[in-house]
Order: sequence, then C-alpha cells, then structure tokens
Amino acid sequence: EHSVHLLSDIQLPQSCPSDVSSALADLHTQVEQSEQEVRSESQAVGFLLGVPIYFMQKLIGSLVFSRPQQDFTEQETGLLKEFARLIAAPIESLTLLQQQSHLRKQLDLIASVISKLADISKLDSLAQEVCDQIVHSYGFYYVGLFTISPDGHDLEFRANSTSSNASQELVQELKREPLKIGAHLIGSAAQTGQLVVTNDVLNDPRYSANQALPETRAEANIPLKIGEQVIGVLNIQSEKADTFTQSDVLALSILADSVALA
Repeated sequence: EHSVHLLSDIQLPQSCPSDVSSALADLHTQVEQSEQEVRSESQAVGFLLGVPIYFMQKLIGSLVFSRPQQDFTEQETGLLKEFARLIAAPIESLTLLQQQSHLRKQLDLIASVISKLADISKLDSLAQEVCDQIVHSYGFYYVGLFTISPDGHDLEFRANSTSSNASQELVQELKREPLKIGAHLIGSAAQTGQLVVTNDVLNDPRYSANQALPETRAEANIPLKIGEQVIGVLNIQSEKADTFTQSDVLALSILADSVALA
C-alpha cells in the first residue's frame, strides 16, 4: 500500500481506519519537517517508509509506503527514492496548472460581477447576484451579504446563496435572525472593519454554530467599506476546514470593495 501527499493536502480514503490515517499523516509530517527519508513501524499499518519529493532543490511533498511485514531493504529504498525523483517534475507541473486554473477562476468571478454592477440599481438584486456568483464559482457551502442597520447596532440580511449540501428550508430562517454588531465572527468584522477569517471554526471561541448550517468548518467575513466606513459584511462559509487561501481572500476582498462602491 502507499499514499501520496502533496504539501498539506492529505487525501485518504473515507473508509481508511483512523489509526491508519493517523500513522500515515504523522509520517508525512515527519518527512516534511526533517526534509529527509524517515522509517517507522506501526501496529496499525506495519512497516512505513517516508520519502521526500524534491523539485529544483525545493521540497514539494512526500511519499509514504507501507506494508504489513518486513522492513524496506536498502535496495528497495533506493528504488523508491528514484521513483520520487522521477515524479517530482510532473507533480510540480500539475500543481502550477492547478494554481493557474484557480487564479483564472478568481479573475473571472471578479470580472463577471463587476461587469453587472452598472446594470443593477436595486441593492437586494445586487446582493443576490454577488452571492449567487460566488457560490457558482467556488461551490461554497453558504454565502450571505448583510448591511449595517440605520441605527448602527445590527446587521440586516440582504441576500444569500447556498450549495446543494445546505438545508434550504433552514437557511431561510437565517433571514429572520438578528445579528448584533460585535457578536460572533461576522459581528467582529462589522465592528472592526477588518477581515475575520478562520479556517477552523471549531477552535475559534467567537464562532457560534447555527443549526441551519451544521457542516460549517471554515468561515470568512469580509467587511464592505466605503473609505473607513463599514456598510456591511460578506459572510462566506465552507464545510471544509483550511479552505480559504490568501489568494481567495484577496480576490473576495477586491470583489467586496467593488460591491461597496456600486
């Protein structure tokens, strides 16, 4: 058996036992921290060999091989290290293509929304278009747009859009829930005017679970601002932890700035 790990994106079968997953993930981490070959033995897996993958002297990932009986010989280790060397260039090429594709998607989203801003005069229609476009482009679990109430105490619902994974019935309830400025993640963004992004909501004390969106694992709250004045917040939730990359947040911030000025 073997598994392949590129940087931090560990992909293991859903049926993989937790002790096996843990053993493989631990060895991947050891290889990338030490940047060299690592051997290990686990009751759950057997004998393990971790081999770093280098491209142009840069560590780009690791390979972990396992078998239930007999440790890997020096000859086998040499062959597997050579295999890691041979696959390094194709992996780096695929990674770059994936990054370029992701960047194109971000730029297409910004261009698509900005091109429609001049044709939409009603705030609610604009908010709905923005939410729909983001869900369509990224496949996020939930996207909502809220504006500051006239008295400055609350966030008022304007529009939302969800993926097919969310309960549409329960999501409708979100429209009626008052959101206080300063409360929870979204309220913090509204109060401070700063980005509030957490890639692991279960470990953020500001997070408040909502029964309408039980699968949320990561959340980004992007303030809508005109100058230094906050006029609303774009709330984006994902059912996957570690979803929001720096480039994602930058693209969504540019989009939020454009919407605020519309």
